[in-house]
Amino acid sequence: MSPKPPFPAPLSVLCIDDDTAVLDLFTTSFNRDPDLTVITCSSAVDALDRLKSERVDAIFCDYAMPDMDGITFLREIRSQGNNAFFIICTGRHLARVAIDVLNYGGNYYLQKGITLMDDMQKVIDLVRQN
Repeated sequence: MSPKPPFPAPLSVLCIDDDTAVLDLFTTSFNRDPDLTVITCSSAVDALDRLKSERVDAIFCDYAMPDMDGITFLREIRSQGNNAFFIICTGRHLARVAIDVLNYGGNYYLQKGITLMDDMQKVIDLVRQN
């Protein structure tokens, strides 16, 4: 067994949401960690374009967006061979969304709300473990 590195490896995180306030929240939260690089996109179409030229370790994606919902986005990136850790974030209390995330190769479901910030840090820790 190799020794654990003293510092976590840098991670690149893509955050996709059509609400700029939510993107600001992600950026503020993740920028507290010097080992995270944060990329934001306000649409799934822009994110698909960005992923053509950049590799990311994790993707936080809103479910309900005007141009493409988060499940469709997940299906598209998986069909392209992108295996980034995928987390869908939604304010909708729909079990179907969580089930679809898992069925289409996603890794995690986060409910938007007052515990979102705590939950995001737990997910980043999970990404680092994987």
